[in-house]
Amino acid sequence: MVVANFSKLSPLQQRLVDGLDLIPDWMPLCLIGSKKAPLGDDWTNRPYRADEVRQAIVNGADIQAKGKTYRAAPKGYGVITGQPVTIKGETLYLMALDQDGHSAKQLIQKLSLGEGLPDTYAF
Repeated sequence: MVVANFSKLSPLQQRLVDGLDLIPDWMPLCLIGSKKAPLGDDWTNRPYRADEVRQAIVNGADIQAKGKTYRAAPKGYGVITGQPVTIKGETLYLMALDQDGHSAKQLIQKLSLGEGLPDTYAF
């Protein structure tokens, strides 16, 4: 593992690196470029772990796209939804739910038969 000199990080890079401490190891991540789009081809099938994202933010990453490899400095990271993840022996699938406003909250209550949402990560 490459040891990084975190004192040379920009404020954005430092916030990104600090945020990775809050993300569980099992969560599949992708690298995000300057246009808020995932970097590289087939990114949904090439998830990164938080420690790999940290190294990419600090040192850059080799990205494969359109048959070529280039070096990129990620501007962020995202969670890859729809991927199966195994937690404590149970296979689950990640999803993102955008709950905007009171009417959305009411609909979630209705669709969940009054049980609401389970404990979840917020973003």
